[in-house]
Amino acid sequence: GPYQLARGGAAMCAALSALLPLVEGGHFLEAVASVAFMALLVGLIGTHSMYTGRVVLYSGDGANTPTTRYLVLGATTAAAAAVSGALTLTVRAGSWVLPLHTFLPTQYLLLLFLAAFCFINWLPIAAMMEAWYCNNTVGGFAAEDAPHGPRRVPSALALLLLSVLTASGGVVLLTTAMHVVSLEDGYSHHAKLPEVPVDRAERCYVAWGRVAVGESAQGAPLLATKSAQLELLHACEQLAAADSPINSEERRDGGPDCFMSAFASWRDENLAPFPVPSDAFASSVADFVRARREYASSVGFEDESLTAVAWVRVLVRAKFAYKGTEVLQLLADPNMMAAYKDEWDAWLAALPGSVREMDDSLPPESDSVLRFGMHGCPKWGVLATEVAFFNGVFTAVIATPVFSMVAIGVFVQSLVISYAALYCLVGMVVTILGLMHVCAIPLGVAEALALSLVIGMSVDYIIHLAHAYKHSLFADRYFKSRAATFVRGSSIGAAAATTLAAVSPLLLARLLPLRNFGMVFLLVTTVSLAFAVCFLTLLMVVGPLRTRSGAADDDLRPMPWDASVDPSLASSGWALQVDIGEAYGLHGAGCADVPHDEGRARPRREEEDVEML
Repeated sequence: GPYQLARGGAAMCAALSALLPLVEGGHFLEAVASVAFMALLVGLIGTHSMYTGRVVLYSGDGANTPTTRYLVLGATTAAAAAVSGALTLTVRAGSWVLPLHTFLPTQYLLLLFLAAFCFINWLPIAAMMEAWYCNNTVGGFAAEDAPHGPRRVPSALALLLLSVLTASGGVVLLTTAMHVVSLEDGYSHHAKLPEVPVDRAERCYVAWGRVAVGESAQGAPLLATKSAQLELLHACEQLAAADSPINSEERRDGGPDCFMSAFASWRDENLAPFPVPSDAFASSVADFVRARREYASSVGFEDESLTAVAWVRVLVRAKFAYKGTEVLQLLADPNMMAAYKDEWDAWLAALPGSVREMDDSLPPESDSVLRFGMHGCPKWGVLATEVAFFNGVFTAVIATPVFSMVAIGVFVQSLVISYAALYCLVGMVVTILGLMHVCAIPLGVAEALALSLVIGMSVDYIIHLAHAYKHSLFADRYFKSRAATFVRGSSIGAAAATTLAAVSPLLLARLLPLRNFGMVFLLVTTVSLAFAVCFLTLLMVVGPLRTRSGAADDDLRPMPWDASVDPSLASSGWALQVDIGEAYGLHGAGCADVPHDEGRARPRREEEDVEML
């Protein structure tokens, strides 16, 4: 039987845990996983046996108390987490490399989201398992929802296994994100980025020397060597190459006006050799600047003596605009701005290797002066501000559903209602982001601000419905949800209508940020109202039956057609139930041992008049 198989598996795991450390290489983690798996088997058998009464543990409060059951279940879950975590740690650390630049990779965020999803869902699965095993209501999960007859215990055992698998899956995903995945500096590969005409393009620069590596670095002496001069000359040629991140129109015109190219041409016109000897480089550059005043801003010296060159700079035209509506669109789309910056970062990082493909006489790449380079555009400062802003907004968007679930759980005191609200809020956030993508609304500063504000306000719709459902007098889910609709539906609809009316004028605004702000308000309010209806639908299916604390069983009577026929006892086919009663009063039949007339004759209370449909 299953107990014999479990005992055999535990014995095999014990043998593996003793032998694996002796194998060459010392498989310590595998041995730990074997010991934990043995504990998991014992825990699963013990937990199931406690719930079914085959094993009895006595404590000061009695036999198999809830506290004892919860401790055994927690130890079993911890053993399952130890098995999955130890086996995941056997994978080589950093074997999955993801580029990290500006924003976290989507794959990494998905791993963290799925891990959190597994951990969050462990609690309702465990509560449902407790309700099905013990045939009582736990956290809003009613025993009436459990399969009837002999199927109840096997179904509860399936929930026990599912809770263990959920916790194990969360540990595997989290360990993968923390141990297997390695986030390294890298650059995302984008398709061809859009360009504007060169006369509207932003003016940026690329520089090498002390200006790029800080005052404490020895940048100036590097520029004076002959190899450094050749590298800077080849860098000018790379700026005019096809894979250069500068504006294509400027590239077709021969490339930017590069300082080192102009210096080499000037030396050639004066029949002077290039590259210049190191001791004469600074004086030669000073003579060149005196002859060509337009290059005075392209080179910097250590001090007023002009005895050492500190940095050189090249002014270029970028692919994006510096004025017009294109700038507003770029500022509203930080991902696009980050793509432009990634292109520059990738080009600058690959530049030392690129120039060595042109001239193999250069020193090793580790000694390249091009490693001390930087690029700059006025928009990069805006991008850094937007990234910091979006990190805060994303944290708020993620935390809002969680804190809302906790608030609903505190005030409603029902696990089922809290998790139904959480699922609706997560679905609401995902739907809104998807609709924004479909409607081509970039997630800019104004849009993100509107998103965080409106989602926080729209949570009120679900909270009001949850409170109304909680205090409904009906015992049937359908009538509880219907009562909540009648009590709170008009106020929620009026609140949504006034919000839509208030933001509608923004849709006619000429400024793009204001128009997008209004669009986000419109989408969030509409989607929130729709998901409030979905929340009621969920409560109709899985909502708690007994929601009023202190209510007696005769205060929570089901509808008359729910009491007489027991689906678990009925044979296949159909049944007709007819109830002839008065058209007033609480029309309930109650339990089998309560006379039908008693339920109908009981006088109504004032609270029933409020909630009665």
